[in-house]
Amino acid sequence: MVGNGVADIKTGNVVACVPCAGCGRCQACDEGRFFSCSSGRAVFGGFGDYVAVPRRNAVLLPRTLSLSDGALVEPIACGLHALRLASFRAGDRVPVIGAGPIATAVVCWARILGAGRIVVVSRSVHRRDVLLPMGADALLGFDERVPDALVGRIIPLEDLHATLERMRAGEISPKIHVDPGLDPARDHAGH
Repeated sequence: MVGNGVADIKTGNVVACVPCAGCGRCQACDEGRFFSCSSGRAVFGGFGDYVAVPRRNAVLLPRTLSLSDGALVEPIACGLHALRLASFRAGDRVPVIGAGPIATAVVCWARILGAGRIVVVSRSVHRRDVLLPMGADALLGFDERVPDALVGRIIPLEDLHATLERMRAGEISPKIHVDPGLDPARDHAGH
């Protein structure tokens, strides 16, 4: 079903959704950066059979793209965005915490964009068979003992200190927006 006034998307078209609804009136929204909108809120229900989203949040996908590939658009975009927020440069060593879909996208993009060593640290090592072929050099479990000599080859302490200094200097500024008024039970549209 397509809402009134939407002419460029028809019933049956496949879309990916930007999972944050901005106000639609600020500069961030005009530029398509809904996550930077100070009035933005999360859009829930993407795994439901039906979900209502504003037109500006629906991205029409090509007919040649499978539904399975279309489902990956948002996590793949988040992975690339994470590297941009981190001021990633080719040759950088990339530590990744977690082994879920967005972490997998970070690993994939980091490898494509020329990362040095990519090491994933996760609660469980069961995704090792997925992440190593995607480009990770190693996947370590939180409870695995890593020899001290190996720690320096994964991410040298001076790199960690340099990253913290870049954050203090404002060169790296991850942006996290927490909406204290968000009520998942009220805002969930895909039940």
